[in-house]
Amino acid sequence: MDNFAFVIHPLNPKQDVARKYPLLAKILPTALIHFFSRFWPPVYLSHITGVRPEGYRERD
Repeated sequence: MDNFAFVIHPLNPKQDVARKYPLLAKILPTALIHFFSRFWPPVYLSHITGVRPEGYRERD
């Protein structure tokens, strides 16, 4: 397996939008955030490195 992803379902959409887009969170009500989130592309939050399966050994 070369690639993987974590999918995170927001518990509080307004607060999650405020972290990335503070101005939008102040302007948009929660109902509009839910509506626009249907059309918004996924957001790249971080890059994870160094994940290895248990018992992994590098080969020469």
